Amino acid sequence: MEQYDIRVGNNPLPRETDPLGLDPVHCFDKGHHRVISRLKLNNILNDVNGDYIIIRGRRIEMQQNPSALGVPLPVGFVAVPMQYILQHFTTRYGRNVQKIETKLSQYHTDFSLYLSERNKGVDIGRPRRPTLKSLNLDSRTEFESFLIPLKSFYYHRLTAVFNDLVKDCENGTYDVFTYMNTLALPNQVGGNPPFDEAANLRWQAANNEYIAVRIDNFDTLDAADPPQFPIPAEPFPINNANPPMPPQPFAVPPPVVLTPMQVDERMLELCRSGRSRRWRGSFLYMTPWEEARRVANPFVSPEYRQAFDLAQNSFYDIYEAFRNDMINKRRAHAQKWRDYKAYRNEMESVFMLDNDRQFVNQDFAGVERPQVEYFTRDWKQFAFDLRQQMKNYEFIPIAVPPAVVPPGFAPVYAAFAPNAQPYSQVSNNVLQSARRMFLI
Repeated sequence: MEQYDIRVGNNPLPRETDPLGLDPVHCFDKGHHRVISRLKLNNILNDVNGDYIIIRGRRIEMQQNPSALGVPLPVGFVAVPMQYILQHFTTRYGRNVQKIETKLSQYHTDFSLYLSERNKGVDIGRPRRPTLKSLNLDSRTEFESFLIPLKSFYYHRLTAVFNDLVKDCENGTYDVFTYMNTLALPNQVGGNPPFDEAANLRWQAANNEYIAVRIDNFDTLDAADPPQFPIPAEPFPINNANPPMPPQPFAVPPPVVLTPMQVDERMLELCRSGRSRRWRGSFLYMTPWEEARRVANPFVSPEYRQAFDLAQNSFYDIYEAFRNDMINKRRAHAQKWRDYKAYRNEMESVFMLDNDRQFVNQDFAGVERPQVEYFTRDWKQFAFDLRQQMKNYEFIPIAVPPAVVPPGFAPVYAAFAPNAQPYSQVSNNVLQSARRMFLI
């Protein structure tokens, strides 16, 4: 029967559409569950080819002698006690239970290792919590829905409290295995061993019940041996040889007090690795033809704040110089267009036709059409280049000896390492001070 569990066979019995009546016969045909009424099985037709019945217009060959079910069965079917099937038939419930137990046992091992390493001060990463969806459990077949196997009760109890079992795996003890043993055998009377009352009732209800099964060589089974109820056992041993060590109380390390410079250096390291966006490599917000807006200073130490302000002022001066230059260029270009327009208007005047009158305004005589200027494209290119220079700036912590610091200046421990020279337009006195402060 197990061969039809994963892949069902072809050409099974058709489904009967007539009323089934009382106590119909259940058939297991190549992985399919079929139900046939006793009235249909008793009304056998005869012809020269043998006995048969008709189900949905299809001829089904029948056996002559009645079976243990009290009615004849189609050819190839055998009446099998239901308890035999409950005892020997491997269902998908059993595989699902094994998947759940294996995953919980593995998660318990991984989390115990995580707790052990964490007590040693090593963080190897918290294991991912398993879910029922991640286990890819098999769906039960229509025959299993009718059969109700003995392991189905344990399976439903496991899935109902799966989240609680996962949490029990995280305490570092064997509570999860004790809990699963209780789910497997939840009932106990007095000092007797625990048992599963639901499975016992299902076994007793299957007594003297038969199912018609299409199976070969069933006569090899000794019918004199009655089916035996599977001996219930706990899935996990109570006393494990090597129980995990209980988690020790975490040693709380003393709080680490960082200096303002260390806070800034940590922030820069996080920004370089992409784990922080406190500083995004920008000093200015730039909009064409508008004045630049300064980015807020992200540092907390006075040394890094001073270094940031110095670089920001340098970029701001570069931006303002370019903006003023572009404004002057646009004004000059607009004036050329006004002169050219005045010249064109005078040339198109009716008073200039068929006469020798000279230009009224000699300043516009012979003015040429100005060239087209792409100011917006120049703005975009400038903004892109300046933004790249901002991103290429790096803060390098430098321990400056106290003797290097000139009088009147606070000690500075951070410096810029620019890829471009931002001090070309700074006065000589300021440039000399910057060289002494930042060692450039």
